Amino acid sequence: MAQRLDEPALRLLFTWLALLFFKIHLKDRSVRLHKDPRIGHEVVGDAYDWGGMHHLHAIARSPYTKASLLAGVIGSLRLYEITGELTHDSWDYLDFSHDQTMVVRVGRVGIVATLNDSTAGESAWSDRLDVIDGPISELQLREIGAMFALANRDLINRPVFSTLVYDKSIAMITCQRPPLRLKEFDPAAFGDVLLFAVRNYVEARAIMVDNSRDPAKVAAAIATGYVRFLTSDGEFIRPEIHQQSAI
Repeated sequence: MAQRLDEPALRLLFTWLALLFFKIHLKDRSVRLHKDPRIGHEVVGDAYDWGGMHHLHAIARSPYTKASLLAGVIGSLRLYEITGELTHDSWDYLDFSHDQTMVVRVGRVGIVATLNDSTAGESAWSDRLDVIDGPISELQLREIGAMFALANRDLINRPVFSTLVYDKSIAMITCQRPPLRLKEFDPAAFGDVLLFAVRNYVEARAIMVDNSRDPAKVAAAIATGYVRFLTSDGEFIRPEIHQQSAI
């Protein structure tokens, strides 16, 4: 069951997430893509859309600039209580860089957010998200991250963000949000995103699919796009059950 925040807390959390994502990827402007400089001098950050990053920078600085975040600027954002831990770390982080989607866990608090979709992910997957009626596992948290990332990737008409300044004293971050339209769902595309999200669990043999923990077999099953850890036949899978289900 997702935790609800009041408007000021929601804006503050979203601003912190934008700052976290921006600072992590800003570092990639100095991380070389090739260890051997003879191959090339490109850096990881060359692949990023820095126009989109500028928008996140504007959000991250909003407590300083006093810029208001208007309707539609806050993207998909869900908080969950985490149980059934597969790891013993109190901190976990995963992001889908090009989809501006992130999964953050601090202790037993799990956060999934897409920073530039104007809540498209939450709307696209509302039928699955609404059946969650209790704490979720780390694995399920990452599946929600994969769901949000794919929805953002599949948006046909994207929201347009801008920062407006009046009289050099009033700043507003705005959003023009088009009607929600997504590409047709592709199971293989979802399988690819989900496998990226849970690959470390697969390699650690922490996931069982079809009574097997063999990384190659589990990865192949997940890649089909028909493995689910969150729901089965429209019902929420309790975290203590760590086997797959099909659509």
